[in-house]
Amino acid sequence: MGRAPVTAEWLQEDIAEALSAEPGIDADRARHLARQVLARLTIVYGTDRLYIPSPRAARHARIRAEFNGRNADDLAAVHGVARSTIYRIVGKIHAGRK
Repeated sequence: MGRAPVTAEWLQEDIAEALSAEPGIDADRARHLARQVLARLTIVYGTDRLYIPSPRAARHARIRAEFNGRNADDLAAVHGVARSTIYRIVGKIHAGRK
């Protein structure tokens, strides 16, 4: 069973919650800013589907972009993973998987 789709209202509430956690931004200001952010996203993306990668997917994409064949140890240290994880992530490129 999949997750329920994210609604604009849920997204606005989540943005407001994140903003209100910042120093100097009260709940009213956070809600106002969240409405502005959501309005901008609506203008820019309209009815398009917007893909927001998970932190893990974003990290994997960075590793793939940074990998040069000789820097697995460096990438492992930077990203806090094992060298074998680096090879597993970049190996999926060659296997045609994401």
